[in-house]
Amino acid sequence: DDPSTNWDKERYDEIKTKLSPFLKQCGYKLDVDVSFCPISGLTGANMKNKVSADVCPWYEGKSLFDTLDDLQTVARDPAAPFRMPVMDKYNESGAMVMGKIESGTCRVGQTLMLMPNKAVCKVAQLYRDEVECKKCLPGENVRLKVTGVSESDIQPGFVLCGPKEPIHICEEIECQLALLELLEHNSVFTKGYKAVIHIHSATEEIEVTKLVSEIDPKTRKAK
Repeated sequence: DDPSTNWDKERYDEIKTKLSPFLKQCGYKLDVDVSFCPISGLTGANMKNKVSADVCPWYEGKSLFDTLDDLQTVARDPAAPFRMPVMDKYNESGAMVMGKIESGTCRVGQTLMLMPNKAVCKVAQLYRDEVECKKCLPGENVRLKVTGVSESDIQPGFVLCGPKEPIHICEEIECQLALLELLEHNSVFTKGYKAVIHIHSATEEIEVTKLVSEIDPKTRKAK
């Protein structure tokens, strides 16, 4: 992406050729799920506005922002029970909580419950993208100022939910996992394996009690 020369199509094709088999192996359908978009890490060209033909004459697609805007949105129900995993927290003349609303709607004055400690709190202020607002919808990243609990009562991984429909607390789950890394001295994933699991914003130490099945990365079905 040297601004003094045209963008190199051979390098673009090389990256696309090397990445495609990996993405396909991960289960993505290249013609449906994947879009390739060249951008300049040096100048930011083709991020907001489409790169000009004199810089990149061989690319006929859209800019990165336009490509993202055209992606199919995930269906989220604003009327569903409220769920917001806590990503972070801090103190600013009261407890401030950060996270993304996964379902439901949040409003100023709304009463919520912090799980798993079952602490009841109330939304005093609500912010979206640094702008104070009265209501936020699912899929939005927000900051909440809550009363009724202190900052020390809140931990990343906790979940804010409605008091009438709180999330369930459990000590054993059956789940589908993606293995990121195995211990060097214990490189076989078996029953009894002790590991760290990441679920939404929570990080917990766990022990495997049963391997139910293996998922084929291409078909996403159990072998």
